Amino acid sequence: MYEDLLEFILDSWMNRIQNVKLIERGKHVNIRGLLNEPRKIITVVGPRRSGKTYYLYQLFRMFSGETNNSIFYVNFEDERIPEEKIVLSDLISVINKRAKTENALLLLDEIQRMPEWSRWVRRIYDSTNYSLIVTGSTSKLAGYQLPSALAGRTISLLVLPLRFMDFLRFKGYTKFNYREILFDETARGEYKALFDEYLFYGGLPEVVLAPEYKKLQILQDYFRTVMVKDIARGEIRNYRLLSNFLRLLVNSKFFSISKIYNILKSLGYKVGKNTLSDYLTRAEEAFFSDSLYVYSPKAKVKLLLPRKVYVLDNGYISALTTNIDKGRLLENLVYVELKRRYWSNPLVDINYMLVDGKEVDFVIIREGKPVELIQVAYDLTDPTVLGRELDAIKSAWTKIGRIPSKIITGTTFKERTIRGVEILPYWEWEAKITPNQTI
Repeated sequence: MYEDLLEFILDSWMNRIQNVKLIERGKHVNIRGLLNEPRKIITVVGPRRSGKTYYLYQLFRMFSGETNNSIFYVNFEDERIPEEKIVLSDLISVINKRAKTENALLLLDEIQRMPEWSRWVRRIYDSTNYSLIVTGSTSKLAGYQLPSALAGRTISLLVLPLRFMDFLRFKGYTKFNYREILFDETARGEYKALFDEYLFYGGLPEVVLAPEYKKLQILQDYFRTVMVKDIARGEIRNYRLLSNFLRLLVNSKFFSISKIYNILKSLGYKVGKNTLSDYLTRAEEAFFSDSLYVYSPKAKVKLLLPRKVYVLDNGYISALTTNIDKGRLLENLVYVELKRRYWSNPLVDINYMLVDGKEVDFVIIREGKPVELIQVAYDLTDPTVLGRELDAIKSAWTKIGRIPSKIITGTTFKERTIRGVEILPYWEWEAKITPNQTI
């Protein structure tokens, strides 16, 4: 029924991918190793516009250059593709006819839009030797939220906004030798200006490449698209209420459903707490925001105290708030990198900590035990700020014992250690990457 249309679409996407300007990323992920035995379906998830589609373009180019390789890319957000179950059946018929090898690679972008997609993917997995990589802007394609048809058959990759090192490459700044700029004041100033741009506007690739006067407009357009397509998903009609809820979330360092409920109620909205809890869940499933619990061995304490809220790209904070604080932006950036590092590790959790009225920004928990403390302060030139951050760590040590601790800053260029606490700039900390399942 749709075979001729799908033939045309496959060819048109192949031509587009071969000619599009592409800046590579994610080379620390061993994608070839993941595609080898034991055979798994790879799900690529992450925030909208974070680069999942271009990552598939990158894979398409990498594999299509190999001899006798068959690789197919389909973007199911293409408006020419009807959202009908028969489309998937016709697609596999077309692929079977065109494949040159039984080990073809299928790149299926935003496939969750199609009816009964998971059962179709399972059937292809069971009945062929094709390798499958699927993407989506929802956490329901990863982990315990996967459809039951795919349970135990997937490995997930997380695509988050660009790291700072990727940001520099996208901006065309490959000339920096970090050891040299330590002794070059002009180079340090240029480097610092680039970091502040990254801090303020975030790492979504299109925003990074856009001229400055367009960046906030693009981010606000992204916000509306994420709200409608990824959070509301056709099931929420009151966009004004949802928008105000999300804006309150972005403008909050600490939050609770009760607090936001009271604010919205004072503004005249008639809404229940269960509805707001659903909004929060949807925002997190769409990789728009995350929330952290306080560290405590008592579950009741974790549930009663307010959670800290983070947004998975700094640009949304700048686009949706009027009070921009570099300290909060840097802390948010550190959280995104922590999520990138530990997302695929079920033994690691991230909390914050309160001790004697002092706050520790991040406590890394491994197998139930605190193993690292991280404080974030944009500028440590004021001795009182440095003293405050060190005192919070020292107070935490009195409760949980002395564990590795650091303060991450946005102005320091040289690493140093004070009272057993490592102090280093964000860019040095970020550069200490270990291979994992994030891009």
